[in-house]
Amino acid sequence: MNCIDFAGKIDYTYLKLDLTSDKLLSLVKDVLNHKFRSLVVPYYAITWLDESIVHKLSLCTVISFPFGTAPTRLKVEEAIAALDMGYDEVDIVSNIWLIKSGLYDQYREEVKQIVSEIRDRYPDKTIKIIGEVTILNYNELRKAIDAINSAKPDFFKTSTGYGPRGTILDDVIQIRQVLNPEIRIKASGGIRSYRQAMDLISAGADVIGTSSAMQIIKECIKLEGCYSGRI
Repeated sequence: MNCIDFAGKIDYTYLKLDLTSDKLLSLVKDVLNHKFRSLVVPYYAITWLDESIVHKLSLCTVISFPFGTAPTRLKVEEAIAALDMGYDEVDIVSNIWLIKSGLYDQYREEVKQIVSEIRDRYPDKTIKIIGEVTILNYNELRKAIDAINSAKPDFFKTSTGYGPRGTILDDVIQIRQVLNPEIRIKASGGIRSYRQAMDLISAGADVIGTSSAMQIIKECIKLEGCYSGRI
């Protein structure tokens, strides 16, 4: 895989509290220069961008982030409002506490409602459901994936980055074994090196979510001897 193809698998993420309009424009330039798959930013960030810029890249935001405890109805409304504003993708934190509490049917109903109602309004937008796999045992993970398979979002995302550890190879391998092959995997949380990202892709991840995209793409260019854009 060359660095251009690799960059096309990276969701460059910046969800820190110190985001400014100048920093946002810098992030946009990085995404366009290196052809990253998308830019993931806080909900309000799109209001700082001219419409001409918005149409040049894929923009994603997070919903009920980072703990996913908002009522399902509010998650749907927030996601639809984000898409109304011009976002192309939404990463929605599911209520993984339902899984931890053994309330599997309630979890299934939540993710099905989220996906169904958003897709009714925006059938061509990308929906990712985030499950905090870093706190789940194997049985809980299977129950979560069963619900995801039923809801059929575009992606299952492994982590918010707020869990007790980052996403590891075993997480992706176990997910891929039971996840509907039509549903893609976004690995995120603690991914800070090119080799780590490539290992996760080899294990079955389709997309990498990381705030270290610039560091990682520089490693790719150095190690693979290929060029993706301006450094």
